[in-house]
Amino acid sequence: MESLEQRQLLAGDVLTTVDSLSGEFADTPAEVSSSSEPVIRDLSTDREAEGENTSSVHFRFDYTHDTGFFKNNPARQALLEQAGQFLTDRLSDTLTAIPASTSSYTWQAHYTNPTTGANTKLPNGFSVAANEIVVFVGTRNLQSLDASSVQKTRAHADGINAPFSYSCSTGTQAQCDAFGSTLLTRGEGVTSGSGANDFAPFVGSISFDSRSETVNAWNFDDETLEENQLRFMTFAQHELAHILGHGVSQSFINRISGGRFNGPKTDAAYVGSGHVPLNGAHIAQSVASEQPTIMTASIDSNELFSALDFAVLDDIGWQLTGDSRPTVNVTTQSAVVTEGVGSIEVTATLSAAPSSTITIPVSITGAAASDIQLSSTAFVFAPSQRTAAITVNVTDDTADETTEAVTIALNDIVTVKQGSTTDFRLTIFDDDGVDWTKVPRLDPATIANTLAIPGDNQPRSIVFRAAASQTLSVTATNVDQISEAVLLIDKNQNVIGQYGSTGLASAALVKDEPYALVFYPRLTARNFSISLPAGFDAATPRTNVLFPQDVNGGGTVTEVDALQIINQLNLSDGNPSIDAPNVSGEGFYDVSGDKQITAVDALQVINYLNNNGAGSEPTGELTLAPAPDSDTTVPQPGVQTTVASGLSGADISESDGFATASDHHSEKLVGPAESTAEPRVPATLVFVDRVFAEDFASADSEPLEREIEQLAVLL
Repeated sequence: MESLEQRQLLAGDVLTTVDSLSGEFADTPAEVSSSSEPVIRDLSTDREAEGENTSSVHFRFDYTHDTGFFKNNPARQALLEQAGQFLTDRLSDTLTAIPASTSSYTWQAHYTNPTTGANTKLPNGFSVAANEIVVFVGTRNLQSLDASSVQKTRAHADGINAPFSYSCSTGTQAQCDAFGSTLLTRGEGVTSGSGANDFAPFVGSISFDSRSETVNAWNFDDETLEENQLRFMTFAQHELAHILGHGVSQSFINRISGGRFNGPKTDAAYVGSGHVPLNGAHIAQSVASEQPTIMTASIDSNELFSALDFAVLDDIGWQLTGDSRPTVNVTTQSAVVTEGVGSIEVTATLSAAPSSTITIPVSITGAAASDIQLSSTAFVFAPSQRTAAITVNVTDDTADETTEAVTIALNDIVTVKQGSTTDFRLTIFDDDGVDWTKVPRLDPATIANTLAIPGDNQPRSIVFRAAASQTLSVTATNVDQISEAVLLIDKNQNVIGQYGSTGLASAALVKDEPYALVFYPRLTARNFSISLPAGFDAATPRTNVLFPQDVNGGGTVTEVDALQIINQLNLSDGNPSIDAPNVSGEGFYDVSGDKQITAVDALQVINYLNNNGAGSEPTGELTLAPAPDSDTTVPQPGVQTTVASGLSGADISESDGFATASDHHSEKLVGPAESTAEPRVPATLVFVDRVFAEDFASADSEPLEREIEQLAVLL
């Protein structure tokens, strides 16, 4: 943050600090010595002849004292002119011309030389055209005005200085008073004393800091500020506003009460409660965190003169016109995504189509700035085009990261005004570092409206089936932003739903579809509020979304998983539905997620075993019994054992027509499928050779159909 200025003589201070001497501005009129009519020359006619616009209030910048900062750089002059025009384009006042001194009516005033800081008398013959405000511009070392070694002064403005006096050698007292009023009010309202309600300056000066650290820090473009840069346009407008009386005129001072500015237009524009708080001649720094303003003592933004700042000018006597510029808003809602989202299109919209190209640069802030790439660093609106877009490409890396966010904000430019939505916030949940196949499952029957997730750096999941088509939301309580993801996964293992800074804002569930809700590892315990009217346990899940081939939920895939599907096929009585009466147990039999238990599900398990390096073939012969009420001829054991290459790693023994399968891997089962007893299934295990599994994985449908037919015969 940069401290802007400290003043001794401020713009307009002369109205309250000059002595009450004859011939000087005070509460008493100046002396006159005759009754001759004053000769007051209208200078606006001369300047109009020179092509200068005098029809509205404007600044005339005088570079007489400049040593090269502006004189040698027309682009900087143009930028300063643009900064001034941004302010005066909204002013509809009519300021009377200030004539040069004559033998009958003379006046003198002083200003601060912007290059030396010396109090300097205005040159002989100095005059000001109607609607004109003269500003002397230059640079000098402003170190003496620094508030501290950290808060450094980058620019400084002064108004008219003492001595400021006039005298009348001819004319009546009324005529002399009229001449003094012209100097003081320029045809506007009361500008001095306790009744001041207006301000009408005619001269001022601005000094920009000449130290190299400041000169090198200036950003003379509308582009995004780099680190430690200062936007020249912002600082120039701040100082010009002081010359217009913002913070320093008597009409401003008269509205100060209890350290706050009491103005009806300002109150209406202020989003806080009560009147706008002040810090001396500036708006309090705290206001900048509530709404845009550049009239604080320190500036840490690249914004322009705001609606609140203009409201203050309105309250101190300036007549404002409406802001006719088109309004721009970011129309894409802020989003929360995972790294694998790919890209997001962010759109901005103008309230009216422009007649020429408008380019609005954007700034990027936040920890995730390095994790995205933009298709453009600006919204570019072509002529007659009201919308423009930027594509945000999200980097899908493999680094294990916490949740990060990035904000893409519109830069404030002079050609458009900012609307109510000027930025897009993208929160990126990391989807690395968690193996979904090993995430412990919570029992859906134990989940209520509030779920406590411990801060033990371990993931959690809820695998469930939607009992109805309804909306699910899962959000952390008593926190504004969570750092670890809460993701909803569908049967295709895609992340779905709309996310907010505290979790899953909403997701439309489809009846009977399987899902998994995954809570990523966290070090801070969180309570989550869950909204799901039907609950998680109203329908038994039959698809293990996180690990589809893990039918029994044991955390690994073995022959036991295939056996459980085959057992259900034998008991199905021709009804493949996952809700058929004969479906029993809590197994995830529907591997494919099609809401049916078929041979395809068993094939997918076998294919997984083949493709993931199953162990050696089981030894010994198996005696297999047909399924109940089946007239299927059971293949000979010898044939089956020779094609069992895809189903190794388990011991199977027969007892009373049932086969007992013992998993060699012997991992402890987790979640709702946990059991200490070995699974007992009817002894109808069908072994499928590796060729079968490869056929299933191929794109050719004929081998698959042939093998399914063979499996159907076996079953």
